[in-house]
Amino acid sequence: MKTIESKSDLFKLLVEHSKEMISLQREDGAFVYVNPAFYDILGYAPHEVIGRSPKDWMHPEDTAWVKREVRDAVDYWKSHKEDATIRVRFRVRCRNRRYIWLHAQITFMEDNLGRLQFLTNSQDITFYMALEEELVNLNRLSENSNAIAHIGGWQFDQDSERLTWSPEVKRIHEVPPDYIPSLEEAIIFYAPESRPLMEAHIRGAMITGEGWDLELPIITARGNRKWVRAQGQVEMHAGKVIRMYGAFQDITAAHQIKEQIRLNEQKFKAIFHAMFQFIGLLTPEGLLLEANDSVLSFAGLTLQEILGKPFWEAFWWTDYSREQIKLYIQRAASGEFVREEIIVQSKTGEQLCLDFSIKPILDEQGKVVMLLPEGRNITRQKRNEARLRVMQFSIDQASLPVVWCNADGMITYINECGCQILGVPAEELLGARLWQLSPGSTTDSYEAFWARLKEQKVINLQRALTLRSGKVVELEITANYISYGDHESSVTFFQDITERIQAQRRLVESEQRLRYALEGTGGGLWDWSLDSGNVYLSPIWKSMLGYQDTELENSYQSWYSQIHPEDKQKMLQTIQSVYDPANDTFSLLHRLRSKAGDYRYILSKGIVIQRSPLGKPERIIGINSDLTTQIQTQEKLIETQQRFHHAFFNSGIGMAIIAPNGSWIDVNDAVTKITGFSRTELLHCTFQDITHPDDLARDIAGTNSLLNGTIDVHSMEKRYIHKQGHTIWVNLNATVVRNKVGEPQFFVSHIEDITSLKAAQQSLERQNLRLISSAEHLTRKNKQLAEFSQIVSHNLRAPVSNISILLQYYKSAETTEEKEELVDLLTQSTGNLLDTLNELTEVIKVQQDKHIQKEELAFEQVFEKVKQMHAAQIADVKATVLSDFSGAPVISYPSIYLESILMNFLNNALKYAHPGRSPHIMVRTFWKKGNLLLEFSDNGRGINLEKHSGNLFKLYKTFHKHPDAKGLGLYMTKNQVEAMGGKIFVESKEFEGTKFIINFNQYQAPDAE
Repeated sequence: MKTIESKSDLFKLLVEHSKEMISLQREDGAFVYVNPAFYDILGYAPHEVIGRSPKDWMHPEDTAWVKREVRDAVDYWKSHKEDATIRVRFRVRCRNRRYIWLHAQITFMEDNLGRLQFLTNSQDITFYMALEEELVNLNRLSENSNAIAHIGGWQFDQDSERLTWSPEVKRIHEVPPDYIPSLEEAIIFYAPESRPLMEAHIRGAMITGEGWDLELPIITARGNRKWVRAQGQVEMHAGKVIRMYGAFQDITAAHQIKEQIRLNEQKFKAIFHAMFQFIGLLTPEGLLLEANDSVLSFAGLTLQEILGKPFWEAFWWTDYSREQIKLYIQRAASGEFVREEIIVQSKTGEQLCLDFSIKPILDEQGKVVMLLPEGRNITRQKRNEARLRVMQFSIDQASLPVVWCNADGMITYINECGCQILGVPAEELLGARLWQLSPGSTTDSYEAFWARLKEQKVINLQRALTLRSGKVVELEITANYISYGDHESSVTFFQDITERIQAQRRLVESEQRLRYALEGTGGGLWDWSLDSGNVYLSPIWKSMLGYQDTELENSYQSWYSQIHPEDKQKMLQTIQSVYDPANDTFSLLHRLRSKAGDYRYILSKGIVIQRSPLGKPERIIGINSDLTTQIQTQEKLIETQQRFHHAFFNSGIGMAIIAPNGSWIDVNDAVTKITGFSRTELLHCTFQDITHPDDLARDIAGTNSLLNGTIDVHSMEKRYIHKQGHTIWVNLNATVVRNKVGEPQFFVSHIEDITSLKAAQQSLERQNLRLISSAEHLTRKNKQLAEFSQIVSHNLRAPVSNISILLQYYKSAETTEEKEELVDLLTQSTGNLLDTLNELTEVIKVQQDKHIQKEELAFEQVFEKVKQMHAAQIADVKATVLSDFSGAPVISYPSIYLESILMNFLNNALKYAHPGRSPHIMVRTFWKKGNLLLEFSDNGRGINLEKHSGNLFKLYKTFHKHPDAKGLGLYMTKNQVEAMGGKIFVESKEFEGTKFIINFNQYQAPDAE
C-alpha cells in the first residue's frame, strides 16, 4: 500500500481525486498543471491543455470582462505583493463543442522564483444558470400577458329596462352587430356554474346600490367558452336605482396565462422540493423562511419547527461552522455571492461535507430582499452529478400532441397523443430526425426552418403529412424556440385539422368547378348577391324539392317561402352570423317544403366570397344536400336503440356492455342482483376486479380470442366474488361488437346465475364420493371376511379334531396313567384353541370398531413409551433407534392403535435383525401433498417381496424361521391402519432391510364427508 510521506503528498492526493477542476497557470495564462477532473469535465486530452491558454475555449461574450477582472487582480498583486483571490462565472467550450458554465475561484501567488502563478478551482454550474434563466423567462411571460386587453362598455336604463352593449361587448359575445339583448338574455350568456353568482350581484345592486367586479366564464352565441371580467356600478337618485353601467373585458388569454403561471409555480415548487440539494430561503437577517423536503428529511423536522428561527441555530452546524454561517450570511446580505465547503453533522452524528452557497436575491432597486442558501452533499460525490436536464415542460401529459427536438432536429420526446396521431410508437420516433416525418423534407430545409424559428421564436404553419398507413392528414403546427444556457431546443404542438382543411378547400373552390362537381354529386348550388338581391338556384337545388328548373323562379322569396315555419328564425340568425368579419362560413340543417307538400331535411352550407371594405358580406355561395334519407335512417336507428335499451334493462338474465379493457360500460338490474354491487360501483371497476382469481386467466384468454377474431362467442362457467365476500357461479356468454373497420368497440355479455345449480352438482359429487368410498370399504370388508372365514375354518378345524380324537382315546383308556396323560394333552389342545379364539376375537374387534375414540397424540411421546417396553431387547442386541417427528409432530388417532402399530414395527425390527450387524432403526413423520406419512425403516433380514408380496399382510403368514413368529402382527397393523382410513406400503430387499410407509390420509372413512 502506498503511504503518504509528507503534507505535499497528501495535498497531491486530494487534488488528484477532487471532483472539482483544479489547475495551475503561468502569468501568460498557459496551463502548467490540471487535475484529472479537468479532463473528465471538459473532455480535452492532456496535449490539448498543457502549455495552452483557456482563452481559446472561453465564450466570446465572456472573454473581455474576464480578461479585465484578471488584469485588475494582477495589477493589485504586483502593487501589494500579497495573495489575491477573485471569483468569476463564465462559459467555456468542451471538447464536444458544447458550452458549460463554470464558477471559478482564482488565487494569484508567486512561485519560489518570485514569478506570478494562478491557482484556479472551478465547478460546473450549468444546471443552476439554466434554472435562473427559465425563472426570468417566466417572469417576462407574466409581464407581457398583462399588456393585452379587450374592453367594452354597457349600461342598463331602469325606467326603459333597455340594455345597451358596445360593439366590443357584442364581439366578445359573438353576436351580430345589430343584436339588442335583454337583461335576462345577457345573464343567460354566463356559464351555468357562474350564472347564479351574477344574478345575486345584480339583485344586490338593485337593493344596496353596491357595484361588482367579477371574473367569470361565459358561453358565447357560437358556443365558445370565454373568461371575462365584468364590472358594474349603480347610479341612484332619491334612494332608487335609475341606471347601471360598467365595463366588460375578454380576459380569456390572461386567464389562460394565469393558469399556466400557476401550473409553472406548482412545477417549480415540485422541482424545489424534489431536488436532492438542500435548499432554503432566508431573510437578509438570516431567519429561515422556507426549506425543501431534502432539508426536512435530513433534519428529521417539520417546516413549522424551524420557520422564523435563525439559520445558524439549526442542530446540524458544528461549533466552528455555526460561526462561519453567521459570517456568510453577513456577506450575502451585503450583496456578495458566497460559496464555500462547510462541515455539518446529521441527526445520527455523522459528519458530512457540503458544497454550500448563499445567493442574494435583489429587488429592482438592487436591494437584497432575500437569501437563497443551497447545500449539496459531496461527501460521497459521484461523477456526472450535473447532468440534470430541463425537461419539465414535456414531462406532463399534454392534451395536444407535443414534440421536443434538439437544435439538430433529433426528436428527444413525444407524448402519447402525438404517437397516436402519427401512428408510430414512441420507441421508433425517439432519436429520429424531425424532417424524416415529412417525405420530401431535407436537412437543408430543416436548417432554414430552424434559423427562422430562432429569429421569430414562434412559428405557426399548416402542413400535409402522409402517415405510415398511407393516410394524408393536415396538421396545424405551432413551433416554439426555447433556450436555456447554451442548450437550444424546440417544442412543437400540433393537431389534426384534416376535416376542417378539407371543408375549407371545398368551399373556396371556384364557382365553375363547384357547379360541375355538384352536377355529378347531386348537390344543389345557390348563389346570393346581397347587394343586388339576385339569387341563383341551380336545377339540382330545385329538383331536391320536386320542381323543374322553370317551375321555381330564382329569388330569395322562392327559397324563404319553402322554409318550415319553425326553422325560419334559425335561418335568419345563421345568415346574420356571417356579418361578423371573423366568420366566413356557416352550416344549417333545416326543412324545406317540396312540391308534393312534404318537408325535406336539407343541409345548407355557405361561404362568404366577397365583402365590402367595411367587412359587410356582399356575396355568399353555397350548396344544399338532401339528408332526408339519412335522418330517417337515423330515426330508425334511434328506435332500434330504444328497443335494445328496453330489452337490455328489462331482461331477467344479467346483461352487460363491457369495454375491451374490461371496464363495465353499462349493466342491467339482473347483474347488480347477481354480484351484489350497485350499478355505480360496477361502472367504476372492471370485470377482472370481481372475477375469482382461479378463473381470471382463462377468462382473459377467452376475451383475447374474441378481440383477435379467433372465436365468435366466448362461453365459460366462472366465479365472481360477491360484494359480501362469498363466491357465486355464473354461466357467461360474450360476443364482441366491432365498428365498420373491424375494430372492437365493446363486449355484450349474458350472465346467468348458476350458483344453486353448481351447489346441487357439488352435493351430488360429494354423495358420489361417499358411495365410492363406501364401496371400497365394503370391498375391503368382504375380502377380509373371506380371508377370515378361511382362517377360522383352517385354524379351528385342527384343534377341534384333535380334541375329538383325544376324547375318544380317553373313553377307551383303561388305566389311570393313560387317562392323566390324555387329560394333559386335552388341556394343551384346549389352551391352543383358546389362544386361537382370542387372536381371532382381537382381529374381529379391530375390524368392527370403526368409531373408536381419537385423541391428539404426540408421536415422540408414544414412541418413547414403546421404546421403554423394549428397552431390554434394544440393549441386548445393541440396536440404534433414531426418530425424527419434526415434520409432523402430532396426529389425531386412537392411542391403542398407534401404540400397537409402532410396537409391531419395533418388535419385528428387533426380532428379525440381521445376525451379521447391529440393528439400525429409523422412524420419521412428515407431510407430503397434504397427506400425513409415517416411515419406519430397519437394516434387518428383509423380505423377499417377489416371493411373499401376496401373503405379506395375511393372518398367520410368516417369512422367517423364528420361535416367536405367529404371522399376526402385520395383519393386525394393516387392519388398524385401514380401519382409520389409511393405507400401508412396504419396500424391502432380502438381507438389506425393510421400510414400512403408512399414509394416514389415503382413504376417507365410509361415513366421511
